[in-house]
Amino acid sequence: MHQVFDPDLGFENLWTPVTDPHFVMTSCIKPYACIGTAQTTIAAALALHPKVKDRVDRIARIQIIMADLPMIRKQQGEIYRQFPKTREAADHSFTFLPAVAMAEGAMTDAQFRDRRWEHADMTRLIDVTELSVDPDLAARAPGSMPSRIVVSFDDGRTVEQECLFHPGHSFPDKGLDEEVVNEKFEEIARFRMDENLILRIQDAVMGFEASDANALMHPLREIG
Repeated sequence: MHQVFDPDLGFENLWTPVTDPHFVMTSCIKPYACIGTAQTTIAAALALHPKVKDRVDRIARIQIIMADLPMIRKQQGEIYRQFPKTREAADHSFTFLPAVAMAEGAMTDAQFRDRRWEHADMTRLIDVTELSVDPDLAARAPGSMPSRIVVSFDDGRTVEQECLFHPGHSFPDKGLDEEVVNEKFEEIARFRMDENLILRIQDAVMGFEASDANALMHPLREIG
């Protein structure tokens, strides 16, 4: 918010004409239930799932290559992230997160069940995971935190997957992917409301520009 309302930039910014592209068009969502800086890594890991799911026990090495950014370097170097001992550390772990996503083909709250990061199959994968950065990745995907995963098996074969922009990335010229937003909402909302109410809220939000606030507020008031 300070980038929009920072007093040092001058309060006249509050009433000057809106620039193009609109700032809100760069607002992203996290499609996966984990730290934001791991979103592209998870996307790459999920894409690898069909290729590794039947050979997880034969994985000899996992290379997680991420954008060469100060934040990424700092987070990669934090030992509690590499070998998580708590739910919060697991949520921020560049070693556990791609391992469980590749093995199970999903990245939701379910992947943290029963202290999943401490299970033998996960600790083995964490132990063979190496973290590094590549300056070229950030240069190819400005405004994102791209990553690449290289998985090596015990027979010498390798599979690789790169993700420059995760599904919840917002591009200034087109905003967010509507399908991704709806999927994220459904994933969260299905524990709180029935399918009919979910659809009504989605319709109200997607048609908001041609309607008014009441069209959205009415179904929201029905949430128990």
